[in-house]
Formats: sequence, structure tokens, C-alpha cells
Amino acid sequence: MKKKVIVAGHICLDITPVFSEKGAMQPGDILVPGRLVDVGQADVHTGGAVANTGLAMKFFGADVSLMGKIGNDPFGEIILNILKAHGAKQGMLVSDQESTSYSVVIAIPGIDRIFLHNPGANHTFCAEDVPDGELEKAALFHFGYPPLMKTMYENNGAELVCLMKRAKEYGTATSLDFAAVDPASIIRRHADRIWNVWGRSWSLLCRSGRICAALREAMFRSGCCPEPAREIPVLPRS
Repeated sequence: MKKKVIVAGHICLDITPVFSEKGAMQPGDILVPGRLVDVGQADVHTGGAVANTGLAMKFFGADVSLMGKIGNDPFGEIILNILKAHGAKQGMLVSDQESTSYSVVIAIPGIDRIFLHNPGANHTFCAEDVPDGELEKAALFHFGYPPLMKTMYENNGAELVCLMKRAKEYGTATSLDFAAVDPASIIRRHADRIWNVWGRSWSLLCRSGRICAALREAMFRSGCCPEPAREIPVLPRS
């Protein structure tokens, strides 16, 4: 019986400046042209579905292979060192032509986080980057954040559908994790493509797997809330 898990897709480096807990702040109090804001030591860690889900499953004892794409650069080296410390760097692809994805996370106490994100090498991760030999050995294939990966959402999501179908052909259980997107950038340029990826993935996985979407993502997809971050109340962070 197969027990191996593959977690593939989006991976990045998260850089989070630590803000003081003193006094209530709003983004407009900080992001002021010409202002220098005193912050604490940066919290630097891996982010994205590959690291978040993959390392969590590994922590709980699963036999997990992490598969993502990074650049041959300082950010990529940091990611590899973090994954190496957990015995999880073997499935990573390192590209000399692409830069490593990163996010600057603005985590102001009392409000939801803001992400300044560069997708980097995630944009060129494709179905062929997941070997058939690995899919054949896997009991579960989890893929994360296709709306942030150009190859996965262009051509109406054909690459993503191809990858998920390949996994199912090996009798592997599949799950798909979406991500919120920026309505001011990606959606404006690729709205039809993103919606088609949602629709095709939903249809495929309703028959053969699991799909995970946060409330904001689901409402954004349905058109109930064009800019969910402005419409849905955010509970204070504990």
C-alpha cells in the first residue's frame, strides 16, 4: 500500500518585519513616502503551499516529498538551507534563469497581513517538473496556489488539469489549494484564465479529489465580493 505524499507547487521566502505592539497602527500610518519606520528583527522563513503544507505534514510523521522551483540566488539558498535542516530539499528544482519567489509580509498588530509578493520561478513550474516515477509511488498528491503560477493558469489551466489527471491515472488521491489574488494586478490581466482554472479544477476534483479555498477566495471566485479584503470583517490576531 502506497503511503508517500507529494506536496508540489508554490514556494517562496517570507520576510516579515516585526512591528512594535505599542499603539494602534494602520497601513497609512506606516507606508508614508519619505518616512523611516523603526522595526524589529525580521522574521525570515519559507512560505507558500510547498513549505507550509509539506513541512507541517513532515512534522507529523508523513513521508513527504516537496517539489517546487527556486532561483540560483541568495533567497533560493536560504530556502534550500531551511529545507535541508528538515531533510526535505531533494525535490526542489534550482534554475539559473529564474529568480526565487519572495514576499514581504506587512504584519501590523491588530489587522490582517498585507503581502508584497513576487512569484519568481513559480511562474515557470510545469507538469513535467513532477516526475511520473514519483507520482506512481504517492498515495496523495497535493498542489498549492495555481492562481499565483502563470504556467498553471494560462491556456485556461490546461497544464494544471494535465498534472492532476496524471496523478489520478496512478490511483493517487489528489487535493488542490487555491490562493487569493490581487484584483489590481493579476485578475485585471488574466481574469478569464483564473476563473477557468477555478471552474475546470472544481469540476475535476469534485469527481476525484479535494479542493481547498478560503472564504475570501471562494467569494472572490463566485463574484460575490470583487475585493474581499475590503468587504469581509477581519478578526483581531491573537
